[in-house]
Amino acid sequence: MKSNETEELLTAMHRIKRFMQDFHSNQNDCLPQFAFYLLMQIKEQAVLVTLDQQMRRLTRISDLCQSAEVSKPAISRALRDLEEKGYIERINSKRDRRNVYVYLTEPGENVLHRQKEVMDRRTNLFIEKLGETDRSHFTRILNRIPDIMQEVMNETMLKGKDKNE
Repeated sequence: MKSNETEELLTAMHRIKRFMQDFHSNQNDCLPQFAFYLLMQIKEQAVLVTLDQQMRRLTRISDLCQSAEVSKPAISRALRDLEEKGYIERINSKRDRRNVYVYLTEPGENVLHRQKEVMDRRTNLFIEKLGETDRSHFTRILNRIPDIMQEVMNETMLKGKDKNE
Protein backbone atom coordinates (compact mmCIF):
# COMPACT_ATOMS: atom_id res chain seq x y z
CA MET A 1 0.00 0.00 0.00
CA LYS A 2 1.30 3.44 -0.89
CA SER A 3 2.13 5.90 1.88
CA ASN A 4 -0.69 8.31 0.95
CA GLU A 5 -3.20 5.42 0.90
CA THR A 6 -2.05 4.33 4.34
CA GLU A 7 -2.37 7.88 5.62
CA GLU A 8 -5.85 8.23 4.08
CA LEU A 9 -6.98 4.95 5.66
CA LEU A 10 -5.64 5.90 9.10
CA THR A 11 -7.28 9.33 8.88
CA ALA A 12 -10.61 7.74 7.93
CA MET A 13 -10.35 5.28 10.82
CA HIS A 14 -9.60 8.12 13.25
CA ARG A 15 -12.59 10.12 11.97
CA ILE A 16 -14.85 7.09 12.38
CA LYS A 17 -13.60 6.52 15.94
CA ARG A 18 -14.21 10.17 16.86
CA PHE A 19 -17.66 10.25 15.28
CA MET A 20 -18.66 6.94 16.86
CA GLN A 21 -18.09 8.49 20.28
CA ASP A 22 -20.18 11.55 19.31
CA PHE A 23 -22.77 9.40 17.56
CA HIS A 24 -23.16 7.37 20.72
CA SER A 25 -23.18 10.11 23.33
CA ASN A 26 -24.30 13.39 21.82
CA GLN A 27 -27.26 13.98 24.14
CA ASN A 28 -27.69 15.91 27.38
CA ASP A 29 -28.24 13.05 29.82
CA CYS A 30 -26.21 10.43 28.00
CA LEU A 31 -23.70 8.07 29.51
CA PRO A 32 -20.13 7.66 28.36
CA GLN A 33 -19.80 4.80 25.88
CA PHE A 34 -18.23 2.38 28.38
CA ALA A 35 -20.88 3.12 31.02
CA PHE A 36 -23.62 2.45 28.45
CA TYR A 37 -21.88 -0.80 27.52
CA LEU A 38 -21.67 -1.84 31.19
CA LEU A 39 -25.36 -1.16 31.79
CA MET A 40 -26.19 -3.23 28.71
CA GLN A 41 -23.97 -6.07 29.98
CA ILE A 42 -25.49 -5.91 33.47
CA LYS A 43 -28.94 -6.22 31.95
CA GLU A 44 -28.02 -8.97 29.47
CA GLN A 45 -25.98 -11.09 31.89
CA ALA A 46 -28.36 -10.84 34.84
CA VAL A 47 -29.57 -14.11 36.28
CA LEU A 48 -32.19 -14.75 38.92
CA VAL A 49 -30.54 -15.16 42.31
CA THR A 50 -32.14 -15.57 45.72
CA LEU A 51 -30.53 -13.22 48.22
CA ASP A 52 -32.03 -12.39 51.60
CA GLN A 53 -35.10 -14.42 50.62
CA GLN A 54 -35.70 -12.16 47.60
CA MET A 55 -35.41 -13.06 43.94
CA ARG A 56 -33.33 -10.50 42.05
CA ARG A 57 -31.80 -10.27 38.61
CA LEU A 58 -28.11 -9.92 39.40
CA THR A 59 -24.81 -9.90 37.54
CA ARG A 60 -21.48 -10.84 39.10
CA ILE A 61 -18.77 -8.22 38.79
CA SER A 62 -16.26 -10.93 37.86
CA ASP A 63 -18.48 -11.84 34.87
CA LEU A 64 -18.51 -8.20 33.76
CA CYS A 65 -14.70 -8.09 33.92
CA GLN A 66 -14.51 -11.19 31.77
CA SER A 67 -17.04 -10.09 29.13
CA ALA A 68 -15.65 -6.55 28.90
CA GLU A 69 -12.06 -7.83 28.93
CA VAL A 70 -11.20 -5.11 31.43
CA SER A 71 -9.42 -5.26 34.78
CA LYS A 72 -11.33 -5.39 38.03
CA PRO A 73 -10.09 -1.92 39.12
CA ALA A 74 -11.31 -0.38 35.84
CA ILE A 75 -14.72 -2.04 36.21
CA SER A 76 -14.89 -0.96 39.86
CA ARG A 77 -14.26 2.71 38.94
CA ALA A 78 -16.93 2.65 36.26
CA LEU A 79 -19.41 0.88 38.55
CA ARG A 80 -18.70 3.39 41.34
CA ASP A 81 -19.66 6.23 38.96
CA LEU A 82 -22.85 4.41 37.95
CA GLU A 83 -23.64 3.71 41.59
CA GLU A 84 -23.15 7.39 42.52
CA LYS A 85 -25.64 8.33 39.81
CA GLY A 86 -28.10 5.81 41.22
CA TYR A 87 -28.14 3.59 38.11
CA ILE A 88 -26.90 0.43 39.83
CA GLU A 89 -26.56 -1.07 43.28
CA ARG A 90 -24.04 -3.59 44.57
CA ILE A 91 -24.78 -6.55 46.79
CA ASN A 92 -22.22 -8.75 48.54
CA SER A 93 -22.93 -12.43 48.73
CA LYS A 94 -23.32 -13.56 52.32
CA ARG A 95 -22.26 -17.11 51.41
CA ASP A 96 -19.10 -16.13 49.59
CA ARG A 97 -17.77 -12.61 50.31
CA ARG A 98 -15.67 -12.76 47.14
CA ASN A 99 -18.81 -12.64 45.02
CA VAL A 100 -20.15 -9.15 44.48
CA TYR A 101 -23.26 -8.66 42.41
CA VAL A 102 -24.72 -5.60 40.71
CA TYR A 103 -28.18 -4.86 39.45
CA LEU A 104 -29.88 -2.09 37.56
CA THR A 105 -32.05 0.26 39.55
CA GLU A 106 -35.18 1.82 38.08
CA PRO A 107 -33.28 5.02 37.10
CA GLY A 108 -30.62 2.78 35.52
CA GLU A 109 -33.25 0.91 33.53
CA ASN A 110 -34.75 4.23 32.43
CA VAL A 111 -31.50 5.85 31.29
CA LEU A 112 -30.48 2.66 29.49
CA HIS A 113 -33.86 2.48 27.73
CA ARG A 114 -33.72 6.16 26.65
CA GLN A 115 -30.17 5.93 25.39
CA LYS A 116 -30.85 2.67 23.58
CA GLU A 117 -33.82 4.26 21.80
CA VAL A 118 -31.64 7.13 20.61
CA MET A 119 -28.93 4.72 19.46
CA ASP A 120 -31.46 2.55 17.62
CA ARG A 121 -32.94 5.58 15.86
CA ARG A 122 -29.53 6.88 14.83
CA THR A 123 -28.33 3.46 13.71
CA ASN A 124 -31.46 2.84 11.63
CA LEU A 125 -31.12 6.26 9.97
CA PHE A 126 -27.43 5.55 9.29
CA ILE A 127 -28.27 2.19 7.72
CA GLU A 128 -31.02 3.76 5.63
CA LYS A 129 -28.67 6.47 4.34
CA LEU A 130 -26.00 3.91 3.44
CA GLY A 131 -28.32 2.12 1.09
CA GLU A 132 -28.59 -1.62 0.58
CA THR A 133 -25.45 -2.18 -1.52
CA ASP A 134 -23.12 -0.04 0.59
CA ARG A 135 -24.58 -1.50 3.80
CA SER A 136 -23.88 -5.00 2.56
CA HIS A 137 -20.28 -4.15 1.61
CA PHE A 138 -19.73 -2.18 4.84
CA THR A 139 -20.99 -5.04 7.01
CA ARG A 140 -18.91 -7.59 5.14
CA ILE A 141 -15.76 -5.48 5.51
CA LEU A 142 -16.40 -4.70 9.17
CA ASN A 143 -16.77 -8.41 9.86
CA ARG A 144 -13.46 -9.12 8.11
CA ILE A 145 -11.43 -6.44 9.90
CA PRO A 146 -10.93 -8.21 13.28
CA ASP A 147 -9.88 -11.43 11.57
CA ILE A 148 -7.42 -9.64 9.31
CA MET A 149 -6.01 -7.61 12.22
CA GLN A 150 -5.51 -10.77 14.27
CA GLU A 151 -3.83 -12.47 11.32
CA VAL A 152 -1.47 -9.51 10.84
CA MET A 153 -0.64 -9.41 14.55
CA ASN A 154 0.08 -13.14 14.55
CA GLU A 155 2.29 -12.90 11.46
CA THR A 156 4.29 -9.92 12.67
CA MET A 157 4.72 -11.32 16.19
CA LEU A 158 5.91 -14.65 14.82
CA LYS A 159 8.42 -12.95 12.56
CA GLY A 160 9.45 -10.44 15.25
CA LYS A 161 8.64 -7.52 12.98
CA ASP A 162 6.87 -5.40 15.58
CA LYS A 163 10.16 -4.44 17.23
CA ASN A 164 10.79 -0.99 15.70
CA GLU A 165 11.59 -2.67 12.41
